Amino acid sequence: MSLWLLIIRLVVPLFVLLAGGVYIAVSLAATGILGLEFLVKVPQLTGNLMFKNLNSYTLLAIPLYIFMGEIMLHSGLSHGLFSGASKLTKVIPGSLLHTNILSCAFFAAVSGSSLATAGTIGKIAYSEEKERGYSRSMIGSTIAAGGCLGILIPPSIDMIIYCVIVRASVGRLFAAGLIPGILLALLFSLYVGFRTKQNPNIAEKTQKISWKYFAGIPAALKELWPLFFIMGIVFGGIYGGIFTPTEAAAVASVAALGIAALNRKLSFTLLRNSALAALETTAMILFIMLGAQIFAISLSMLKVPAHLCALVADLPIHPMIIWFFGIIPLYLVLGCFLDCVSMIVLTVPIIYPIVVGSFGFDPIMFGVVLVILIECSLLTPPVGMNIFVVHNVTGGRNIMALFKAALPFVICLLLMITVLTYFPQIALFLPSLLFD
Repeated sequence: MSLWLLIIRLVVPLFVLLAGGVYIAVSLAATGILGLEFLVKVPQLTGNLMFKNLNSYTLLAIPLYIFMGEIMLHSGLSHGLFSGASKLTKVIPGSLLHTNILSCAFFAAVSGSSLATAGTIGKIAYSEEKERGYSRSMIGSTIAAGGCLGILIPPSIDMIIYCVIVRASVGRLFAAGLIPGILLALLFSLYVGFRTKQNPNIAEKTQKISWKYFAGIPAALKELWPLFFIMGIVFGGIYGGIFTPTEAAAVASVAALGIAALNRKLSFTLLRNSALAALETTAMILFIMLGAQIFAISLSMLKVPAHLCALVADLPIHPMIIWFFGIIPLYLVLGCFLDCVSMIVLTVPIIYPIVVGSFGFDPIMFGVVLVILIECSLLTPPVGMNIFVVHNVTGGRNIMALFKAALPFVICLLLMITVLTYFPQIALFLPSLLFD
């Protein structure tokens, strides 16, 4: 059977099911079973796949990190993050708009979820900033863009999923995402400062640097200490060789519970709501992963990735042309229709052999670039999940204005991808320093 006939046999049913409103996990599994039905004993294989892929020690980190983020959300610790960050940024042009990005970067570092980050900071920031005369579209776009950092700055659920699929080191990928995440936060803030200088009406007047500002820094740091404490546990424990990323998630969850108790916020209702939210999100992620693994094994046994690698290797085109004008646009298009987890589990089994095997990309660097590519989909129509979250938080009016305001941040993300493509050591320096 020819390559294109195989692709049509698998891709067409998949998109028919997705267009019909069938759940993504069910669509992936059904298409995978369709591809396998003439090759192997499907019930036996799918049963083994379910056990093998869900019986994973690494995957234990997903519910634990989600649980930790939910505790931070339901205990009100995120309010302190925003308050502390706002005291640090009030002397910078754009003021509270930088607070949105900084708070999202901080909260992302402990929650690992972009949607949770955008929703949490959005609820806290919007009403206060709107009363001070900030532009609604700039408030929403900075929160949505800052929320994207949730899947790049570790710990990151999407990074864990990628590592499970390609059998890479979670610790190395966490370390690789840190410097690009910080650089992106700075790049976002540079754009906000430039935009504010162009149009001062989008933000309140910047306060002057004074002794009063410096005197308020200790109070700001006091409100941010829970974040630094949890980040210290995660990073210090993993890179100090004390425990694995999965064990770090468990210890950080206990630390979040301890901080909630210290602030007298710990209750049975908090535990129940956090546990149920973590259970719901984890079940959704694992169900999608299971369906995608069945689909991926179908592709593998039909030798679709091998055929595609051979096809790409024989093309008389430089790999960078395929990368910039083929693979990157592919992810931008897929981001218009699929969520982050679905994109990772659906595309990595096909794209990974091409990019790493044929192009020679480092697996860890590709993981970082893949996560940034997926971040773009959180800001672009028609899906743009972060935009939808912020749209609801900011009153549900004129969503296209939010998409338009978010476009410069998408350009920043694409610029970072270009820089990492030609200077991969930006991402690989820290993993090499810590592990080699």
